[in-house]
Amino acid sequence: MEIRIIDLTEDQLVDESISKELKNAIHKRFARNELSIVFLNRKGYSPVIYCRNCGKVTKCPKCSIPLVYHSDTSEIKCHYCNYTEKYSGVCSCKSNRLTFFGLGTEKIVSILNNFFPEANILKLDRDTVRNYQIKQKVISEILSNKYDIIVGTQFILQFKEIFVNEKKFRKLTFVGFVDIDTGLYLPHYRSAEHTFELAYNLSEFIYPDGELLIQTHNPKHYIFRYIKTLDWKKFYNRELKYRKELFYPPYSNLVSVIIEGTKKENVINEISSYSKFITELNENLFLIGPIQHKQKKIRKKYYEQFMLKIPVERTYEITRKLANYIPVYKTFISYSFE
Repeated sequence: MEIRIIDLTEDQLVDESISKELKNAIHKRFARNELSIVFLNRKGYSPVIYCRNCGKVTKCPKCSIPLVYHSDTSEIKCHYCNYTEKYSGVCSCKSNRLTFFGLGTEKIVSILNNFFPEANILKLDRDTVRNYQIKQKVISEILSNKYDIIVGTQFILQFKEIFVNEKKFRKLTFVGFVDIDTGLYLPHYRSAEHTFELAYNLSEFIYPDGELLIQTHNPKHYIFRYIKTLDWKKFYNRELKYRKELFYPPYSNLVSVIIEGTKKENVINEISSYSKFITELNENLFLIGPIQHKQKKIRKKYYEQFMLKIPVERTYEITRKLANYIPVYKTFISYSFE
């Protein structure tokens, strides 16, 4: 199997998300009556900023986590340490060719329909396969060779056994990974790990004489060195080095601290009180935040979230001390390990 990395800063796009190489590869398989998968990392939109000129992603200077754009305030923010700056629209390389990650399956299907009007294209995601009956119908259609191209999200991994083990349908000789950058630059310390695992899983769908083609704006990212050879041992060794430098798990335990209350001012005041408590413990803890919780307000309750990096060998001792904290402002505090 061949693995190719397409540099989107050099390869001319035939559409806003499809490179010439990707289009040609699909056309080649369609002409040979072989099956292709066009894969998107996720359905949604991740407003992480990258530069089309130099391929750089805008990252937090404190956490090395990609900054996320907030259109309501025109700010870019770190969802780990809350570092914030105004969005200037200009990269550090002085280019203003900045854009955002984010594609949807419907958009890709529409593009491919224009390119290949005679092809039967299946959109395979949770929106399409809503229940067991529909899932069985889709499986039957795939096995009967109804489709030429399948556009899918991570939901497609549920069908892996069929693609790998069933030999009743045409050869699956091509997988095009359209938006690997979307997952690679999610604001999470495990983003590279999850992305490598995903690429590895997708490679197992493909016939030995097939091809995995990956589009990226940053081909110099260290992950591609290991994806090209599917060398998971060397990748994880590299990843562990990065984790050790920044004191991420497995070299620490990452504890999520959520403060909730019915009054916003109580939650804000509790943050101050809790921060003081952590400082006074004098345990050299790494307190990150407050970071952005999934929802600031749910069912008339307000939420704020911290992250604590705790040395693995002292986890039990320190969590017992954390449990001694009593909320001051009529709030509730919960802990969970990330």
